[in-house]
Amino acid sequence: MTITRTLKINGARIAVQDVGEGPPLVFTHGWALSQQWWWKQVEHLKDRYRVVTYDVRGHGRSGGRKKNFHDFQLLVDDLEELRDKLELKDAVVVGHSMGGAITLHHAVQRPSTLRGLVLVDSPQADGGFDNLLTMLGLDVVSRPFLPLLGDTTVLSLAWPILRDQMWSRKFQKKNKKLIKQSRREFEDNDLTAVLRAFSALVRREEIDDDLRSIKVPALVLIGQKDDAIPREAAEDLAADIPKARLSIVPKAGHMSMVEQSDFVNAQLDAYLAKVCAP
Repeated sequence: MTITRTLKINGARIAVQDVGEGPPLVFTHGWALSQQWWWKQVEHLKDRYRVVTYDVRGHGRSGGRKKNFHDFQLLVDDLEELRDKLELKDAVVVGHSMGGAITLHHAVQRPSTLRGLVLVDSPQADGGFDNLLTMLGLDVVSRPFLPLLGDTTVLSLAWPILRDQMWSRKFQKKNKKLIKQSRREFEDNDLTAVLRAFSALVRREEIDDDLRSIKVPALVLIGQKDDAIPREAAEDLAADIPKARLSIVPKAGHMSMVEQSDFVNAQLDAYLAKVCAP
């Protein structure tokens, strides 16, 4: 059974989907995206696991756009309260990109509450993405002029660069309808909200010295053709988390869970079979 609900979390209305029964899995999406981009994993896993996805505040159908959330810790606290409200004990937490950073901080702060950790195309523990806003033309120098153009216009201008950071060229050519859907979602974002989220991301506390506290098995996935995250970031994460394993997703860009869903799902199957075994 699929339950779609809105929960009040840290003062914001957070859109949540809760489907299936079994060991709990919690998926957190990336910047300027939404929970829908986990759909291939949800469909694959829902008959064996309880799969929870949600829209990060300021994204998708969630609220929180007006709240000044420059503090990355608020995004981490949202994940913690979500788990508490839904009683998701001993969960495997999965994060993509910015969602991977949220998930990683959550794992460092609450290591004893986890059964496992999966990081998909996620930044290193001590930074990442610092130059992306400049590349997109959304940096602090341009920001005073952005309201004059309107959210949709600004995001439309930024889209071609972000598209090539997100999706591999080959996938773009073969999946034009999906890329158009991705563009519509990006342009529908609230500009102020996504800029606040990004500001929180790049200013987050460095936790590279704390990764040894994560004692559960971890799976680190990185697209072979990911232009947003250098492979070295994934290699560093896998080296610094004691029980981590690195897997390179062949031919995939930054959206590896979509571009190579069969490979990613197979990796998840093997990993979950071990960490969720009775």
